[in-house]
Amino acid sequence: MAVTTISAFPATPSRLGDPTNFYAESLAFLEAQPTFVSQCNSLAGELNGFNFNINDWGLITQSPSGGSGSNITNFPDASPTGLTGLELIGAIDSLLGSLSDFVADANAVAAYIDTRDDPSAPVVSDPERPTVPTIPASPTRTDQQSTFNSKAVAFHNGARTFAYTLNDFSNYVTDYLAGTEDWSTITAAITATDDWGSIV
Repeated sequence: MAVTTISAFPATPSRLGDPTNFYAESLAFLEAQPTFVSQCNSLAGELNGFNFNINDWGLITQSPSGGSGSNITNFPDASPTGLTGLELIGAIDSLLGSLSDFVADANAVAAYIDTRDDPSAPVVSDPERPTVPTIPASPTRTDQQSTFNSKAVAFHNGARTFAYTLNDFSNYVTDYLAGTEDWSTITAAITATDDWGSIV
């Protein structure tokens, strides 16, 4: 199936780098965030519902000791805390830029996982399989300042958790399809008892 594609953000606002256009770009960037949340949450639901066939060796493109076929390198920054003045402004500029940079990586990772989905594969309950989380609602222009601030922190931290778990899920899929097993945990003794009486 074709998984949800996350739309690219508009131009990233930067109060320090482009103060002239900061206001207009901030409004456009803010207005794009609900779509980002909706698309990420749709993607999370799709990926969490995928099945993978460990016996389909044609899907293996990495050695068991290799890395994932696709990884996220641009993770959203954590919400800045304990900063004031120019340091806070710079951190916010960086945070918005990192959120925008993350989108392309997220789409690449999701597309990679999508090619490994096998709807006909048996459902396997695996406690080690990551569950991609949803992202809480982003702040809106009509929110009171305290509400806006708390929603902004929750939104950005949620996006960061989403990104890291999505990356973990990509690595899980590759490891799962590589068929890596730890045979050292097998302790059952093997006996050579043959029942010749069953031969007729």
